[in-house]
Amino acid sequence: MYNKTKLIFTVILLAVFLGCMPPSQGSVEKGFTIWGYVGNTASEPASNIMVLLIDGNSDKPVASKNSNFLGKYTFSGLRPGYYKIKVSDKEIETVITTENQRVDIDLSSKTGAMNYAAAAIKDVVGNAKPGGDPELAKKFSGQWYSYSGAMSGGGSESQMGLC
Repeated sequence: MYNKTKLIFTVILLAVFLGCMPPSQGSVEKGFTIWGYVGNTASEPASNIMVLLIDGNSDKPVASKNSNFLGKYTFSGLRPGYYKIKVSDKEIETVITTENQRVDIDLSSKTGAMNYAAAAIKDVVGNAKPGGDPELAKKFSGQWYSYSGAMSGGGSESQMGLC
């Protein structure tokens, strides 16, 4: 029983690991890949949602797939060209020339463009206490001095005061 549980856990772990890896490098002979992440937000995946690949010149659908449980999707074997990726009411354009393209889509964004930096700032600021953390501020307050280099000179020093 233990070995069977261990095997199942290993297979699941391997599937998650492989699902997070980017595709191998494309070529004209093998075709290229458009891949990416679909999220309800930058930090919450949109699982099992339809992703439509559209030929950008003719506006005809090329393929469709559902995102996996991590919000990932992949379209492989594509020729160089102009494509649109449509999810819900969001549409992002991309061009394949000589390499695979990653296109991440944020369903909470007005344009659909993913902005990981804004999401990280929102997480940090959104979880901060109003007025900061006085106990933490007390631990950092004081005079701080730093020196690096040789004792015989040629080093650099900096001094900072926090209150």
